[in-house]
Amino acid sequence: MKNWMKLLPIGVVEAWLIFTLLVFEFGPYEYPPINHIKLFLYLIISNIFILIGYIKGIRRAPNVTASKPIGFSFFSFSCYFAVIWSIVMISTWPSLQQIMIGYLSGATDTLRAQQLSNIGGRWQDYYNILLSPMVYVVITIGPYSWFKLKKLHKILVIFVILIKIFNAVMGGGRIEFLEVLFMSGGAASIPILSNRFKPPKIAIAIVVFGLFSTFTAYNIFIVASRSTMTSERYVGSQLTRDSSWLKQDGIIINHLPPSIQPAILQSLEYLSHGYYPLGLCLEKPVSGVTFGLGHSQFLIRNAEQVFQTRYFSEISYWNRLQMEDNYSVQLFMSGYIWIANDVTFLGSIFVLYGFAYLLGCTWIDSLTYINYFSVTAFCFLMFMFFSLPMFSILLDGVPFVSFYSTLLLWGLGRSVVSRRSKLKSITSQRVSVFQ
Repeated sequence: MKNWMKLLPIGVVEAWLIFTLLVFEFGPYEYPPINHIKLFLYLIISNIFILIGYIKGIRRAPNVTASKPIGFSFFSFSCYFAVIWSIVMISTWPSLQQIMIGYLSGATDTLRAQQLSNIGGRWQDYYNILLSPMVYVVITIGPYSWFKLKKLHKILVIFVILIKIFNAVMGGGRIEFLEVLFMSGGAASIPILSNRFKPPKIAIAIVVFGLFSTFTAYNIFIVASRSTMTSERYVGSQLTRDSSWLKQDGIIINHLPPSIQPAILQSLEYLSHGYYPLGLCLEKPVSGVTFGLGHSQFLIRNAEQVFQTRYFSEISYWNRLQMEDNYSVQLFMSGYIWIANDVTFLGSIFVLYGFAYLLGCTWIDSLTYINYFSVTAFCFLMFMFFSLPMFSILLDGVPFVSFYSTLLLWGLGRSVVSRRSKLKSITSQRVSVFQ
């Protein structure tokens, strides 16, 4: 295996993290003053630990003498439950009339609220959380092993992916839409990168361009539905609620067509503004730790119901930003901060090291095709690092349960592969002795 293949994911991760930081520093927004030295120092150390953790992980390549792959039977089983999940999700969608009114009037936020009210607190909510790990297995292992699938499984995989996308569209959401394209597309790219499948380069270019264009068009449409297609209107209605953050002499304002300015401005704000609260939080004294229960709003809500206390939410940086800095609830908070809720910012560096180590392990496993759960875990970890500057993917119940369930399945699969390999090695040694 070529070295560039081993290092490809970490190269993409590091390049992405650097790019988002450059957007924060030199993009169209000028945020209020923060301690840039402390921010850069923390990010540099974090990136170094991420790199070291990943390199450690790729050195833990599995012993692939085990003959039977792990996880494909579970994928086949999951396809049918994912279809049941799809049917349940369709029942939670807003009516066609509500969808048309929401998009045409620009009130796409009400679509999401309606969808959440249709599912929240009901049996569909728990059903969604329970079956979502199987859905993620289907939308990743399916594209990953596409040419091994039976025709029925191919149809089911396409159906589940489309329902997952429509589920995002029905709620006017973009993160879930991007998540599906990111994870399914990432899984499908592994056989191509490992030379197990060699499609024409023009076909790859067409597919990549098609996926990028689809999401870009959807993003522009969502932004357009929320405001008029002019930068003047967008300045007053942007997520920051503070037009003074926007550089009026920037290239985007002065040179790009007004029709695409809102989508570009909001996209760049999504990528960059998470570093601003990170800089604020690095200046705050530690008021306590949440003992592993503070890196997800789903965990915080449930922990406070169980222990009958407001401790976890009160000491979280999210609450402190709102109380002490009047930080808008409509803005994101970087994933670095959510991790720091549990272990402080110093401890978050070691947590990131651990996640990077798992990223390296799952990537090496994905290239061996011996543990199919590795591709789902790898795609989840890549999306986590992709989202790190903007938000944490573990905030809600569905991604939280799916993320850790996938890592557990991958870990169990790796232990089974290891035991099989050892057993096969011992058996071979015994046979050679008798011979």
